[in-house]
Amino acid sequence: MESCCAAVMPEEPSYSLEEPMTVASRRKKYLINRSKSDRRPSMVREWDGSVHRRTLSLYAKVSEKQRAATAAAETPMAAQNAFHLLNNVITPTDEEAAARKMEIKYSARTDEYRRPTNPNFRKEQGWNSLVFAERNMELVTEHRQMAEIDNVMVYLSRNPGTNSSYIQWKFDLSETGLRVDKFGLRFPYDTSEDGHVRVYLKPDLYEDDEDGGYCSSTTATTTDGQAHVPVFSSPVLHQIPEVQGWSRFSLVAELSCKRGACVFHHSQLFLQQRTPGIFEKDVKKYPFKVDISLA
Repeated sequence: MESCCAAVMPEEPSYSLEEPMTVASRRKKYLINRSKSDRRPSMVREWDGSVHRRTLSLYAKVSEKQRAATAAAETPMAAQNAFHLLNNVITPTDEEAAARKMEIKYSARTDEYRRPTNPNFRKEQGWNSLVFAERNMELVTEHRQMAEIDNVMVYLSRNPGTNSSYIQWKFDLSETGLRVDKFGLRFPYDTSEDGHVRVYLKPDLYEDDEDGGYCSSTTATTTDGQAHVPVFSSPVLHQIPEVQGWSRFSLVAELSCKRGACVFHHSQLFLQQRTPGIFEKDVKKYPFKVDISLA
């Protein structure tokens, strides 16, 4: 009787022997699961119902360019060294000849040229719209992530996978019968590690011009025998007196590496932030500027 009438005792609950989840254990579990999944260069976050996308960091951006450089390295060297002749020559207009002044400036942020001395010239879109010749040049947009803040930078640089690049602006004042009286130039460039930038002004010689439209007393000489004037990086407009008396000349920039190959962004022209600042001055809006007084 006692066995059949004995009360049935409830079973004791079983407890897991796992340790309670702490902040450290949650972090460890998150890292393990994250390593097993495919990591993407960008992440989508939802805050207050809105979606925010984290842009690529500089490291991820450079890695992407390096993969493109590997593919570009397989192209023939002749294709990399090919010049693109655009044949854009900068000449003074009737209004500029009457005012005896020319001014041209460029912004990498908006990728456009401005010409304040020409009332009919509002703007010219594209970095190569006033370029006479170029090789392996491109406009680069780079994302630099610093302390969770994305700084988007723009500048002219080499194509990934190329060893050197070249860009040339040509000026011709001969049709107006005028020559350079004063020449002001603002041409900032940046280099890092093995990057190298060489900028110079050179006269363009013609057979029908005995003196070539330049004064050769104060100019240096390049390896090909032509006179040239070196230009150094400057964030402000500075005068170059050696150009006085020239009528046909070119402004040339060459981007290369000091030793072997280097990453394309180690040499930059006209570096700017994509987002304009408040009350930004002209030197920040248009880093590249040519100011010519004619006589």
